[in-house]
Formats: sequence, structure tokens, C-alpha cells
Amino acid sequence: MANDAFYNIFTQERIELRNANFFQLLEELDTEAAYKWFDIIEMFKKRMGFKDFVYSKRIKISKRFFTVNLSILERKKIVNKNIIISVWKDGSKQKKTEKKLRESENELKFLNLKLEEDVKQRTEELKQSKKKYKNAYNQLSDYKDLLIHDMNHILHTIKLSIDLCSRYPYDSEKLLDLHELMKEEIDLGIKLIKNIQKLSKLDEEEAIIKPLDIYPYIMNAIDYIDHSFKNRKIQIELT
Repeated sequence: MANDAFYNIFTQERIELRNANFFQLLEELDTEAAYKWFDIIEMFKKRMGFKDFVYSKRIKISKRFFTVNLSILERKKIVNKNIIISVWKDGSKQKKTEKKLRESENELKFLNLKLEEDVKQRTEELKQSKKKYKNAYNQLSDYKDLLIHDMNHILHTIKLSIDLCSRYPYDSEKLLDLHELMKEEIDLGIKLIKNIQKLSKLDEEEAIIKPLDIYPYIMNAIDYIDHSFKNRKIQIELT
């Protein structure tokens, strides 16, 4: 005998289930049941039943999982037949829930690993960024010192030229030379600022190192200095 829920699960006629052999039914449910019969029979003999055996069966288009508990009803008379009582628990929903939990756990593990990788990458980027800004700060400090030194020199030359102009107010030739000197110093200051801007821009770009003959540039610089400071005795040594 079986209740309606049991019939509905297996979608079989009552007469088929009523006359079915329990072990044959299990064999239909479990493709590996033949390998378990011996252990089941031995356990059944010793304990008069067994518990929590899990079987799977494809019903219609879905796979269902069942937990089976089996026991024998005690006979009142020797002539009575043993009655096997079985309790079938449909664990399909539980299996699906467990599967979803495993999938969620795997997804969380994956997300956790990805998060760790992102944190490591971001940490490394921050280290590189910190190093980059530190180098930029050092470069800025160097440019500042260079600018202050050279601009002080240029301003000092201009101030000196202005003082000399006040000494020779009627010497037009002298005033013209001093005027040219001040103009050259102003142009030198403008070039200095532009050069620092160029250097700053180069620091932001990837440097491409190529061999360069600097001799012509050195000679041009020397000529420029001689021309800029005609009235001064300047000695330049190249080593």
C-alpha cells in the first residue's frame, strides 16, 4: 500500500506499485543498486531495516532524489507474513538548494579571488603612483632651485644695468649698450622659463635615449655667454 503522494511522485498506477517488489523498485531508481544489494540484505537481516539510503530517479524531465528508511513490522502470529514499511522522503528540493549553495560558494570564492587580485593591483598602482609623484616632486625641487639661481643672476644683471644707466644719463652709446644688455637678460629669462617647461614635459613622457654630439651646442653656449657679457672677463674650461 502507498499514499497518494507516493503515487503522484512516481506517476504509476496503484496496482503496479502495490504488486511491486521493493528491491526491484530500488533497482529502477538507482543504476548502481545491484552493487548495494548484498550490503542492504545483510544489514536488513541484522537490524531488520536500514536508514537514510539515497536513490535518484529521472521522472519526466527532472531528476529526483529520495532518502529511504525501511523496517519490518513485527508479526503477531507465526502464520502472518512480514510487512515491510518504507518511508520515502523526497529530497530533490534540498539537493537543488545544496547545489545552489555550492554554486554560490564557488561564485563567492571566485569574486573573493578577483577582489584580492584587484586589491593587489591597486596597491601596486598606488606604490608606483607614490614613487612617480615623489620623483616629480624631486624634479620640481631641482627646477625650482635652478630657476631661482638663474633668475637671481638675471635680475641682478638687470638691476646693475639700471644702476649704470643712472650713472651715465648723458652717454647715449653707453645707455644703448646697457639697454641691449637688459633686453638680452630678459630674453634669457624667458628662454629659461621655456626650457624648464620643456624639461617638465619631457619628464611626463617616456624618454627615448639616443647618442648626441653636444660639441656644437657647447660652442653655441660659449658664444652666447661671450656675447651676453662683453664687458666681463669670463674664463670657461672644458674637461
